Amino acid sequence: MSITKLRLIYLSVCLILFSTSALPQAPIVLKRADLMRTGGTAEAPIRYLDGDVWITQDTLSVTCEHATYEEAIGRLFFEDNVHLVEPSRQIWADQTTYYEKSGRAVADGNVKIDQDSIIIYCNRVIYNENREDAFFFGNVRIFSTTDDAVITGEHGVYNRPDERGVMTQDPRMVNYTEEGDSMVVVGMLIEYLFAEKQAIVTDSVHMFREDFEGWGQKLYYWDASECARLTGDPILQQGRDVLTADSVDAFFEDQKLKRVILIGQALVTSPLDSLEMRPFNLMSGHYMEMTFREGEVDSVYVRGNATSIYYIREDTGEKGANKVSGDLIDMFIKDGQIDWIYVEGGTEGTYYPERLEERLSTECEEIIARRRR
Repeated sequence: MSITKLRLIYLSVCLILFSTSALPQAPIVLKRADLMRTGGTAEAPIRYLDGDVWITQDTLSVTCEHATYEEAIGRLFFEDNVHLVEPSRQIWADQTTYYEKSGRAVADGNVKIDQDSIIIYCNRVIYNENREDAFFFGNVRIFSTTDDAVITGEHGVYNRPDERGVMTQDPRMVNYTEEGDSMVVVGMLIEYLFAEKQAIVTDSVHMFREDFEGWGQKLYYWDASECARLTGDPILQQGRDVLTADSVDAFFEDQKLKRVILIGQALVTSPLDSLEMRPFNLMSGHYMEMTFREGEVDSVYVRGNATSIYYIREDTGEKGANKVSGDLIDMFIKDGQIDWIYVEGGTEGTYYPERLEERLSTECEEIIARRRR
């Protein structure tokens, strides 16, 4: 096989590995092959390498069982145990094909790509030398070895210069913890910026882990800081507590919810009984910040049209409910009960004995209805 034909082999390898740099001028070396022959016709010759094929150029190494170049149509084909190696990346596949005229490269069957801290598995990958994007198809799985994160789906696109991946068709992102559990995020589209370690999930977003769940239309998630921003009628549920607002920022430690900030029409409800949804405590305001300890609310800070409705259930049997409002409300929670409360600015407070609790329950429903409008 001539040096020209071997250069075509190297070009196909570069394309499959998403290289955008100019071709090196180092000599190409056929290290070994059990058989080298020429077939086809004089007008359409076909070059063959068969059996334990090994080709190198500079730092590139290609091994396979069969390599074929169809000169007339400009197609180069590697088959059986294809393995391409460079210092910063490797690719494995059952077969790879390069189309000289269009500049398109395809790897098929049990594809694995190992590059930097990213490992990608799929059934097929397609790359064109005139574009910077690589396209993945069929059972796509992208692993980040530094973040213990996995993104899966049926169709993905990766832009190497931007280090940006987009997953469509049943996309799912999973972040694992040292304890072995995980945070799972699904949506219609997942975009991941590997340099920034940021995920953007769009449309019908659902995130969940143990007793935590969230829903919305758009999610921004930063791996390094374990921070998530949910917008588009967002809802968070931590245990029995339900949180809504125009936008919700959630902060985690080891993927356990530690703090939440609700901005715009903030509303939190918490049922008194684990088996019944009514009655429930309620807090609302323009801005709200909540902290959590061991999965339970530890403190609440409300600013702007702050309102709190909470029910009294004492061990002595006393029952009733309180409604307080003001410019701000600060509250500490202990064992699921209010331990300390501070209200400031236009303060109003009303106590409802047990026989009048139904009136307050109706008012809670009205507050929720206004929020939904």
